[in-house]
Amino acid sequence: MKRTITLVLTAAFFAMTSVAGADDTVRRVVSLAPAITEIIYSLGAEDVLVGVSDYCDYPPAAFTKEKVGGFINPNLEKIVSLSPDMVILSPNSGTQQIQSRLDRLGVKNTVVSFYTIEELIDAYKVIGKMLGKEQEAIAFENTVRGRMKSISSRVQEAASPLVLFVRSHEPLYVAGCGTYEDDLITVAGGKQCIVESAVRYPQYNIEEIIRLNPAIIIDATFYETPDFLQRRLIRDFWSSVKSIDAVANGQVYIIKTDIHSVPGPRTPLMLDIMAQIVHPEIFGEETTYSERIITE
Repeated sequence: MKRTITLVLTAAFFAMTSVAGADDTVRRVVSLAPAITEIIYSLGAEDVLVGVSDYCDYPPAAFTKEKVGGFINPNLEKIVSLSPDMVILSPNSGTQQIQSRLDRLGVKNTVVSFYTIEELIDAYKVIGKMLGKEQEAIAFENTVRGRMKSISSRVQEAASPLVLFVRSHEPLYVAGCGTYEDDLITVAGGKQCIVESAVRYPQYNIEEIIRLNPAIIIDATFYETPDFLQRRLIRDFWSSVKSIDAVANGQVYIIKTDIHSVPGPRTPLMLDIMAQIVHPEIFGEETTYSERIITE
């Protein structure tokens, strides 16, 4: 659970620094986030990856890359020993400090964000240009925009159920406006529960959730597919609030695998999953990557 919170409860107030110039050739890259690693693999540029964070576990080939620590507290000695042309980071609570230390060590670095689908597309373009994979980045953009357009057109006349995307229970953090999850809900034809918040992932209490009364709850408390005990924790948590429509009507879902927490090449699939959860009457019920949690 802590890993999920770390991934999503950080502010994106960091500008790119020390970006490679137009004449620079980037041949050795260290990735400090799972999404960045997945992007590089999807661009067909995995040969330039000389190091990845400890959390970079997809695709499976990422396990073969040198590990350089966490994305908040990477091993800088290890990074320097790999002689990277570029270290690519994602915004988190330690980003500025890591960048400052890399700058002092003379290691070029840049930050890419993917808090929204538009930011993800921009990240693809930045990395694609850096690695000479611009056409592949454009192909990804076309795929994502095509999938979004297709889904949106099919739900245009449908009702918009109120959807809540939960990121942790204790404390109770939820996805608000201006987030990747918000985009997924909107494209799928749902209505975002959290319409106003000062931060992307605000903390709520259960009484506030009862007042919001979502029709669908997506519980992404755990980074990867919840095991039996974790499923039970989710079930027990929501069973105590049967006054919520989503609970009363059996519309509490989990997402299998880590796909919900890693914006990247699997985003088109995540769009499909969300569409099937929000509007199964249009897209058919999803069973491979999602599961309804029975709260009776």
